[in-house]
Amino acid sequence: MIEQTNVAQQGTDVEKHQNVALPDGGIAAVEHEEIVRVPVAEVRASFEQELSDASRMTNVVDQDVESLQKLLDTAKKKGEVLKQFKTISLGQTNYRDWVNRSGKYSMTSTGAEKIRAIWGITISIPKYPKEHKLAGQAMYPEKIMIPNDPKSNYQYLMKGVATSKVFGSIEDAEGSCSSKDSFFAVKRSSGGAKYNLELIDIDEMFIRKAAISNFIVNAVTRLCGLRSVTTEELAEAGIKAELVQSISYDSAGEKDGRTDEQKADSGKVPISEPQLRRAHALAAQAGVNEVEMKAWVQYHLKLDHLKDIPRSEYDRFCQWIEMERVERAKKESPAKTTNGQKPITK
Repeated sequence: MIEQTNVAQQGTDVEKHQNVALPDGGIAAVEHEEIVRVPVAEVRASFEQELSDASRMTNVVDQDVESLQKLLDTAKKKGEVLKQFKTISLGQTNYRDWVNRSGKYSMTSTGAEKIRAIWGITISIPKYPKEHKLAGQAMYPEKIMIPNDPKSNYQYLMKGVATSKVFGSIEDAEGSCSSKDSFFAVKRSSGGAKYNLELIDIDEMFIRKAAISNFIVNAVTRLCGLRSVTTEELAEAGIKAELVQSISYDSAGEKDGRTDEQKADSGKVPISEPQLRRAHALAAQAGVNEVEMKAWVQYHLKLDHLKDIPRSEYDRFCQWIEMERVERAKKESPAKTTNGQKPITK
């Protein structure tokens, strides 16, 4: 017995609790304990559509797998090429172009300039717009006063765009330096004690130049993928990490961050560029020329270049310069006499 339900408005007859073929050739489908009449043509069309969709999805999956594999292969090849670029870049530098800051290797501006040259990296600085009173002039480096600083300290900020045909461009490269930086604000007395310079005694031009140098280093290392360089990568480029100058800072100023092994080998490490500049400054004051300095190094240290002086011999070298200054001052100063008494010498 077929029980009619109130679904005429849907154009479908329903039979309850049966799952049979209907007289007109339709197929009965069960839904919530009801049998819904579905025409055979619709069932066939739906089934064919499902087969078509399944076939299409299989093709899409196959194509996606192939595409992904191609992307992976391309990425792998790019990674190998970029690694070669990195090794070539590092190979342009030497151990003097790096600083070890508590185990992290930082490139100096000299190293950045070397790498910048081989890859043709250009730097462009934003300029003031036409409506500005300084229209056409470079916006950076910019001097910024440090807020609420009782000593009126300041910093210089440098911004720009770095571009290379090989590596693309970096739109937001920055570099800065503050008058509170320990490198400029903290000095040592002749006895080795540290003391802070007054702001008026800090050369502002050095702060400005340091900001520009930091900007170039930041731009080059980001553009060429040279951040977080490891000891192994330096070694692969022929740079001995144990020769790299090791520096770290704490709240009290400069701190020796070398390992025990590095300290034991410190006698083999050449003096730094600032140390060499200081030696030249002392020699100029003492009247000691370059030839005399090299002669001392060749005789006492068996070396041909001043830059190769070991740090363990640096104090001895500076002491010799100071002794020369004293001796030459004695020879150049005329002896003073008073009323026939013996000459007074300094």
